[in-house]
Amino acid sequence: MKMIITKALGLVMGAFILMALGACRVDLDHEIWLNTDDSGRAKLVFKINFPRVSEEDAMDLGEEDNALENMAEKVRNVPGAKVIALEKSTNHTDEDYNFTYSLELSFDTPQDLQKALCIYPDHGISLEKTKGSKTLVIDTRMLEMQDKAGMDEFSEYIDMFNVYLSVKLNLPDKPSEIGKEPDYTADKKMVRWEIEADSDYYSQEANLLTVKY
Repeated sequence: MKMIITKALGLVMGAFILMALGACRVDLDHEIWLNTDDSGRAKLVFKINFPRVSEEDAMDLGEEDNALENMAEKVRNVPGAKVIALEKSTNHTDEDYNFTYSLELSFDTPQDLQKALCIYPDHGISLEKTKGSKTLVIDTRMLEMQDKAGMDEFSEYIDMFNVYLSVKLNLPDKPSEIGKEPDYTADKKMVRWEIEADSDYYSQEANLLTVKY
């Protein structure tokens, strides 16, 4: 994924003099479905939209393997997880290019999900069980799709891009308590956060999403 995002942003940087850089948008979407036994499935979607620059460069970008292939390989190496689908698609217009890459997986435990989605296998997702309730905590700074290592080349320009990270949880029960920050939307058993990944976000050491159910 790092190679795809840095190459795409590099194309936009190359066209900076000709067009507004803010026209580039990157979406890093995570959706998780949890079962009562703490198993479940997850879907990652990486979308990038940028103005037409060089037809040849865009074709080279489109010929790359799925941007999430490396993460799919991580999943295949987790005994309690399994790749369900790995797909890519395009939806170009006369004005811009649109690439979408997705990875769907199943997992047996939150620890398996952590090993599949996070930069480190032992940090990023925790589930604490108390009598009659569970508390799930996800540190978005540990999610591999937003890993700053893939953005270092563009760190001084990060505020010129529109990069958004979202996490959507589909819980087995209605949440009884949700952390006040960051902002979220909730509907019945669903909770969703959308975070702008700007310089303020990347300067944080942690960004915790907390939900009790």
